[in-house]
Amino acid sequence: MEGGDYKSLLVLVTSYSSRYHGEIYEVKIQKGSGQIMGGVRGAIGDEYGKDQAPLRPVTTFFNKNTYSIPDSCLCDATDLFGGSKLYLLFREGMLANPPHSVMTPDSLKGYVFDIQNKSFSTFQGPRVPKPLGNVISAYEKLYHLAIPVTSPHEPNDPESVFERYDPLNDSWEFLPPVPSVISDQGVEIVGYAVYNHHILLSLTCGPGYEFLAFHVRTQKWVHVKVEKSHRMACSHFPFRGRAVVLGDRMYASSYSFGVVLEFSFDCEAYSLTPKLVFPRFKRMHLANMDIGVQTEYLVHLGGWDFCLVQTAYDYKRIDRQPLWITTFRIIVGSGGSSNIEILHSTIRDVYIHGGWHVQVNFSFTPLLE
Repeated sequence: MEGGDYKSLLVLVTSYSSRYHGEIYEVKIQKGSGQIMGGVRGAIGDEYGKDQAPLRPVTTFFNKNTYSIPDSCLCDATDLFGGSKLYLLFREGMLANPPHSVMTPDSLKGYVFDIQNKSFSTFQGPRVPKPLGNVISAYEKLYHLAIPVTSPHEPNDPESVFERYDPLNDSWEFLPPVPSVISDQGVEIVGYAVYNHHILLSLTCGPGYEFLAFHVRTQKWVHVKVEKSHRMACSHFPFRGRAVVLGDRMYASSYSFGVVLEFSFDCEAYSLTPKLVFPRFKRMHLANMDIGVQTEYLVHLGGWDFCLVQTAYDYKRIDRQPLWITTFRIIVGSGGSSNIEILHSTIRDVYIHGGWHVQVNFSFTPLLE
């Protein structure tokens, strides 16, 4: 998918009750300049759908005529093997009531999409599926952390289950249980980072946040403390999505929409230090939009270049939904300080079916020759 002068950015969107449960859109980005091919140059927040044809999906997943997957399910995904394979698992969405009431054999399976060959296959799903599962890729293996649901419908579901999948052997293994904080009511895993044989988890805990680290070799869990020296950055924690790791620096989307964070993780002291906040992506919509759910994903383009893909429900539109695509570069000074340079920002529409809006669940650049 990658050409000599551009990178392919693949964006997976999912939707409740659409004709398909998942679609992949391709955006081509010129190497070096960060220019988004086919997009007009403009500021974040420009009017969408003005003079451009909507993007069309390069791949659609799980046609309802073929797969029996409940409307309330959403598809989570991550990539392995240099972005050549996309691994997908379903979880129950917010429309499922009560939890567990709608899962079907098709929605309990795992699915693999080969990016290069466009082939589709299945793999064994987690051995202990639960309504809220998180998919993590680390060191060419798949991790699944299933979170219990605390509700009148699930009175006997007190524990989380942590499993690891080896795609070479097509097998799952149980890992040590997570600290009790993940079994507490109101806790949600919203992001992660992979660094120096650790998986760093970013959690929301009611109005606050917490971080946990798992050492993949020793299989030990450790609570991570947060250094409070940068109050503004701390106020934008936790981070969400898969963090980008460059040396000893990490970059990720904030839980506050439209903000990118820079931070570091000391895996000996088990401390996390926020460094900088890049709030220049916040003014992305127009005043005349009726905004609903907002989702975004940060992608590494190589070097110090990044792309932020954003979307939001616009309840005034039932036919299209905007994707805001912004490329930017982190400039690291001689003293170690960082700044940001916006390379290009544009808006592209995607079609929505029957008024069911889409969410950006995952985005990545496949490293294919």
